[in-house]
Amino acid sequence: MLTIPLGFLFKVVSPELPFILRIGYVFIILSFVMVGLSILDKSHQVESPIPLTAKRKNIRTGWIMIVLASLVGIVVAFFVPSMRNLALEAIYVLVAGFILIGVIIISNNTKRFMNAKGIIIEMGIFNTTPAFNFASIGICGILAVLYFIFW
Repeated sequence: MLTIPLGFLFKVVSPELPFILRIGYVFIILSFVMVGLSILDKSHQVESPIPLTAKRKNIRTGWIMIVLASLVGIVVAFFVPSMRNLALEAIYVLVAGFILIGVIIISNNTKRFMNAKGIIIEMGIFNTTPAFNFASIGICGILAVLYFIFW
């Protein structure tokens, strides 16, 4: 609903900005707004079943994600002007995404109550086999080759 007016605003304010970057910045702004609204929502809350020891570890993980994403954003800022043809500004969508994930992790683990529809990620839920890891790396390699060929 807000995407179109915000996109037009970016077009008026910065007409030389390419469409892909403009829509990326709109995505970043709207993501922060929507996550902020969802964090402030107090309806449908239940007591958090996450143990205290896991909460501390999760909070630390959230802060690490925020700090690392911020550092990547700062480092990339030094290379953006010199590599203008590569559109390195697009990495800011990922930076903002990881910062948001860190904020969500911290928010979920510092509150006594959580949303009833919230997903609890238990230890070991993302364990994978070596065969899966090699296959996923192979698929990423194939996609990279196809991207390189058809770019």
